[in-house]
Amino acid sequence: MRIGRELDFRDMVKRWTEAYREVHGAERVIEDETREWFEQALVEVVIGVRALRGSLLWTGEDINRALSSESLTATVLQRYHVDMALRRSLGTKLGSLKDKIA
Repeated sequence: MRIGRELDFRDMVKRWTEAYREVHGAERVIEDETREWFEQALVEVVIGVRALRGSLLWTGEDINRALSSESLTATVLQRYHVDMALRRSLGTKLGSLKDKIA
């Protein structure tokens, strides 16, 4: 299951690194920002699922399945939100891509 998550992460880093290829040092910033957004999604899910412990509707088995490698991989499969968040944060840190094209 880790393969899917790693490929998604690497694909996202590659996409933005290509977009900012003219900016010195951009790759490190892009990797750090991308990791932060992926971690944010995972942390939110883990905290949310752990809060369901003791719930009448969620069994221990349900909790284990929700925290499985498969479920956590599915958590980071979202692309649109992460891509938009990266666009904003990278624009602030590295400059707008509109400025790079002009």
